[in-house]
Amino acid sequence: MKLGRWVLVITLLVVAGLGFWFSVARWDDASKIASVLSALAGIAAVGVAVWAALRGTAVSSKTIIKSSGNATSDSGDANTGVKGKSVPSGISVKIEKSGDAKSKDGNSNTGLHLGP
Repeated sequence: MKLGRWVLVITLLVVAGLGFWFSVARWDDASKIASVLSALAGIAAVGVAVWAALRGTAVSSKTIIKSSGNATSDSGDANTGVKGKSVPSGISVKIEKSGDAKSKDGNSNTGLHLGP
C-alpha cells in the first residue's frame, strides 16, 4: 500500500476512535480534549500549507517519452513525440522508440517539434 493510502487509513481510524470516545466520555472531558485537538490540528494545517507553498509546484527536470506508437494523418499533423512552442529552461526531453509518423497533407514528427 502506498504512503498516501496509509495516511488516509490511519486518519480515518483516529477520527472513528475519537468519535466513539466523544460519544461515551463525560461532556467536560470531551470538551477539553476536543479543544486541544482542534488547536493542534489548526497549527498542523497551517504548517502543512506553508510547507506546500514553499515547496512550490514540482516540475520534473527530465521528460521521457517511450514507445509512443504510430501516428497517421490524412490532412494534418502526425506526431508521436513532443510538440510545443518551447522547452522550459532546466528541462530535458528524452524520446525513445517513438514509432512512425505519417502524414499525407501535413507535418510528421517522431521526435521533438518546437515552433508555432
